[in-house]
Amino acid sequence: MKKERNIGQEILAGIKEIKEWQQGKKKLKTTYVQFPRINKHGQLNDKNYFRSRE
Repeated sequence: MKKERNIGQEILAGIKEIKEWQQGKKKLKTTYVQFPRINKHGQLNDKNYFRSRE
């Protein structure tokens, strides 16, 4: 059973985080997404689709 998300609380937390970033108090985390590479046999070449940078 999944815990229910409080979307309103998540939005307010995001707004607070952006304000802190604008004031120079916090560094934001950026996530890059890459599409998987598939070779001519239909197999995945790269299993690390997601990487995170701070």
